[in-house]
Amino acid sequence: MQRRIQIWCLIVLIVSGLTAGSTLLYRDAIRGLRNNDILSIIAVAADHVYAKKNNIRMDDIILQLKNERSDIRMANGFVLDSYGRCIQIELTERALGYELKASSSGRDGVFGTSDDQVLEGLITKEW
Repeated sequence: MQRRIQIWCLIVLIVSGLTAGSTLLYRDAIRGLRNNDILSIIAVAADHVYAKKNNIRMDDIILQLKNERSDIRMANGFVLDSYGRCIQIELTERALGYELKASSSGRDGVFGTSDDQVLEGLITKEW
């Protein structure tokens, strides 16, 4: 009898684990793109803008994203991360192009902490 109870408990634990695992996968699917993907998409949009023009403005990047990516969430002209918070995008003009820094505040929602996800790079014209 005790052996049957142990097997039954094991089956319940396995099924519970599968349910919890599939719930996590489902939640991630609903959330959509992950932050690293979003940051990379921002960089590609900035590169596309710079390829067409001689300068990059933040409005141009946002417009590029709106036109090309229906899977990017936005609110009031800001790109949102996978937690629904605004992503900081900084552009600095350099001699060879523009330095781009796109940052998500991560799970804790506070910029400057260890869980932030940051993409930095130089966007240049190909000569």
